[in-house]
Amino acid sequence: MNIETALDFIQKHGNKIDRYRITYLLNERQNDEIPLKDLRNMQNTDGGFPYDLQKDKYSCVSQTCSMLSLIRELDLKKSDVCKKALQFLSKNQKQDGSWDENPRIAGYKPPQWDMSGKIATKTWLTAEIANNLIQLGYNDSEQVRKAAKFLKKNRDEKGKVVGYRIATWIAIPVFAQLKGIENETVQKSLKLV
Repeated sequence: MNIETALDFIQKHGNKIDRYRITYLLNERQNDEIPLKDLRNMQNTDGGFPYDLQKDKYSCVSQTCSMLSLIRELDLKKSDVCKKALQFLSKNQKQDGSWDENPRIAGYKPPQWDMSGKIATKTWLTAEIANNLIQLGYNDSEQVRKAAKFLKKNRDEKGKVVGYRIATWIAIPVFAQLKGIENETVQKSLKLV
């Protein structure tokens, strides 16, 4: 892969956030207002990000989680955008500790892995959101504890998380960060990958 060609492509075809991200990752000048302006413009009033990042679409849990990853990568965790996204996710956590996709996005015909009401969607989303929360420093939060309990409850005897294979992969770092790499839960799951 030619890095120069890739960087040139991003500069020519990427949006403002893509171009800022490259600059940020290359440790060059940083002005947080560049991505924050665009992120604020994309974010819905409920704090979530719209399905497919298209204005006027319902907030999407998976899209919000994806944007939270970007926010974390760009070290914007103290921003209003991050706080609103966290509030959105907090309001959408289920009593059992899981997250599920917003059922209102079903009309947009999302891919199978993002369909509301399916355990496979719940497990990967819960693992991904818990992992993001831990990376943001919320490992001692009630949200993360409940999510980890949900994930542990939805594992088989070999350590596989119910649903898509990726749910197990994402859950491993969640358990490792909470319990340590030597924990039995982590060790069992590691044998599956």
